[in-house]
Amino acid sequence: MPDGFHAIFSQKYWNMVGAEVSNICLQVLKGETSITNFSNTNVILILKIQSPLSLKDFRHISLCSVIYKTVTKALANRLKNCLPAIISPSQSASVPGRQIFNNVVASFEILHSIARKKSRKKGLMALKLDMSKVYDRVEWSFLKDVMERMQFPVIWIKLIMECISTFKRSFLFIGSLIYSVVPSRGLRQGCPLSPYLFLLCAEAISCLIANSENNGQALGIKCCRNSPIISHSFFADDNILFCKASVDSSIHIRNLLGIYERGSGQQVNL
Repeated sequence: MPDGFHAIFSQKYWNMVGAEVSNICLQVLKGETSITNFSNTNVILILKIQSPLSLKDFRHISLCSVIYKTVTKALANRLKNCLPAIISPSQSASVPGRQIFNNVVASFEILHSIARKKSRKKGLMALKLDMSKVYDRVEWSFLKDVMERMQFPVIWIKLIMECISTFKRSFLFIGSLIYSVVPSRGLRQGCPLSPYLFLLCAEAISCLIANSENNGQALGIKCCRNSPIISHSFFADDNILFCKASVDSSIHIRNLLGIYERGSGQQVNL
């Protein structure tokens, strides 16, 4: 269960608790102790609007133990160093060495080129995708398959899956425990691993689009004669696709999104 202490407590009294915290974290990372003992969380609901009418008007925040946060932060620091090698250049968010502004500028230039195009014989279009509750919908089996396909070590995959799947959520309201649930999918908001694990999932749709582009299936456009073909640009969970304005392109994109949705659990907001 959550220990009820903020991380600042451990920082301030590190001379008293530091050795014990460090030993436990090392035991978890070495596989000598299960992270399950420290992964349960308390969840509180924060208002998105002043007058909420349903659960979608709340944002949930998970309160995790210091041990869990420390272990996942260590794993996240290791994982993010691998991202530049395994995440395609079309994704600019949360990848070390990349600036999200670069994709913003590139997308703006492409949209400007589309708007200035005079010929109507070969129309072009940009399609912005907004995924619904991206963290909550991630299927654990899909994430595991992605990591296996990317050839992560077995011990790494086992530890990651323990971090995200072996825990219980207890909901708090006005300081009192309402009920507890055991989730079957999703990534935790506020977990240091979540942004990077989501990028691994999003890389699946990026690969689908890139394969379609390489096969000449109506995806991707060129701003000018000598420019490279650009088919998509990702900003974490916000995506923009570029393609020919045709029925065939629309059907093909719909089919690609259907494949991704069925595999990953994600859903496009319509």
